[in-house]
Amino acid sequence: MIPQTEIKINRETGLQSTFKKFYLFVIENNAAKMKEVKTGIANNGQIEIADGLNIGDSVIIVGQNIVKEGQTVNVIE
Repeated sequence: MIPQTEIKINRETGLQSTFKKFYLFVIENNAAKMKEVKTGIANNGQIEIADGLNIGDSVIIVGQNIVKEGQTVNVIE
């Protein structure tokens, strides 16, 4: 288990922002779902996600700029 305060993502990968609110797309039931997140410390191109994600959430990091809420997605591992 990773403590939520230790979740970090690349600043350019996945994080969307509008009007000082930040969002990530996660996958739920094979569909994209936009979740509002609160950010924390930013350093070296990474930014802490302080709140809004749950352990085990699958964050979309490729195609996040073109995916739409509710769109069916295929996971490539």
